[in-house]
Parts: sequence; C-alpha cells; structure tokens
Amino acid sequence: MATPSPQQQAVIDWVKTGRGSSFVEAVAGAGKTTTLIKALVETRGYVSFAAYNTKIAKEIQAKVAAMRDPQNENYDARLAARGNQIQVGTFHSFGFRAWRRQYPGVKVADGFEKTEEFLEKYQVPKNLRTFVPKLISLAKQGAVGLLWQIDDTSRWFEIIDRHDLADDIETDDPKAADELMRKGVALAQEGIRWHRQEGERIIDFDDMIWLPVVTGIRLFQVDWVFVDEAQDANPVRRALARKMLKPSGRAVWVGDRHQAIYGFTGADNDAVDQIVRDFRCATLPLTVTFRCPQNVVRE
Repeated sequence: MATPSPQQQAVIDWVKTGRGSSFVEAVAGAGKTTTLIKALVETRGYVSFAAYNTKIAKEIQAKVAAMRDPQNENYDARLAARGNQIQVGTFHSFGFRAWRRQYPGVKVADGFEKTEEFLEKYQVPKNLRTFVPKLISLAKQGAVGLLWQIDDTSRWFEIIDRHDLADDIETDDPKAADELMRKGVALAQEGIRWHRQEGERIIDFDDMIWLPVVTGIRLFQVDWVFVDEAQDANPVRRALARKMLKPSGRAVWVGDRHQAIYGFTGADNDAVDQIVRDFRCATLPLTVTFRCPQNVVRE
C-alpha cells in the first residue's frame, strides 16, 4: 500500500494505541479493505477477519500471506515477527468450523436438501412451499431463539411485512390468504424447532451462523474481530461476532451506511447505528475516495 492518507493512518494508529471497538465510516473507494490489512500489523494475539463472501476472503488471505513472505514486495517484517494468528474467512466459515468441531459427523445440505426434507415431513401445502422456507431463513438471519423467542408471533408478522412475503402465498382469495399466512407462521415456528433439533445431523447455509449463536457450543474466542462491509451484517452475524470475541477483545467494523444493499438477507437499514451502540464503538472517518476524479465527486 502507498503511504496512508491522514484518515487511513488514524485508523491504523487507533488499532495500535486505542481502546475498545471502533466503527470506520468509509465511503466507496476510500481504501477501507487496504487500510484494514495494514492495520493488522498493529494487532496482537488471535485475529479473525470476516469478509462478506468467500471470493473476497480469499483475496484478503492472499494479501496477508504476501505480507508474511520475505520474497514478496509487500512483506512486512513486523507482522512476521509478532507471530499473531490471523484467520481470514466469512462468518459462515467461522460458524461452520465451530459447529463441525462440536459435531464432526454433521452433513452439509446439498442445495435445498434440508428444506425439502422439512417440507415433506410436515406436509407443507404446495401454496406455502415458497413462503415458509423464506420465512424460516429470515428468522434465522434475525437471530430467532436468541434476540427474540420462537413463540413471539408478532415478530414473525413483522418479517412478513418487511419483506413482502405475503406475495409468496399462492392464492387468489384474500380471505384464504390470511388463513394461509397464519398457517404458514405456525409451520415456520415448527420448522425452526425442527431445524435446530436436526442440526447435529444436517445443516444448511443459514444454520452455519445461526446454530452456533443460539446453542451453547463453545467458539474459539479471539482478541480481535475485523469486519468488512459491516453495513450488511444482519443480527445473527453481529451476534456471532460477539460470541467470537474474548470479553476483553476488540472489534473493528468497517462499512458505509449508504451502500447497505442486503436487506433481503435480514440486514437492518440502521445496522451501523446498532453496531456503534451495541459494541460501544468509537467512530472514525474514511471520507476521501480514490476511485474517481474530483469533478465526479462534486457531481
């Protein structure tokens, strides 16, 4: 990385000398991921770096490896000398690793295999076979069983309203739709209980984060959690980050509230404010973009 800008250096210095957790407000093109990688040099102990998807995680992992390689132009002797343990992955990979350590024989569902098993077992009617799985998935992403109770019917209807799930009920009769919706909620409640019960045997993609959060399994706790694209961290991801941290651990969240686009995965539109509040974050700016000319920025 070139010489850090004053704002980038402030983030790096905070990691080195600050206390507690922070949220870095980064506009598009501000070099946020590069800044995070540079800040890793200032960490001590065990670090988990959570990227939003596997592709980005692999790219970051390669950059960290290059910083440890004396033959690479990006080699940083300080990172090599400190011997801190840095793991790069996604929240799904961190959660799954912990779950598989507890249940080594667990099977990962192939596509919709677990969903299909549930639909058949509970004889979910055809006109609810899109509605119910979507509702269950969004409830997991909202940390049902941890942040709210399965029997709290009002929360289920909040999810339905927020994500317009009523459109997935296949009927032309408005009166029938209301009854079907109530039946769908009851089936989703049963489905959540079944998914948790069967989690030792088979898990799906949502389970990889949700099950480690709502059960009592132990996660290896780290000194630092770095989170990229934090504006899209839904409640269950934030809960997993909390469970991954030691009581004295520190978190660095980086994101842009104006780039929040993953509402369909249960991310809240005020996720940034919730992170700052719940993790008592100091806030640091990265407001200078290096992606486009000044005339474009002004426009």
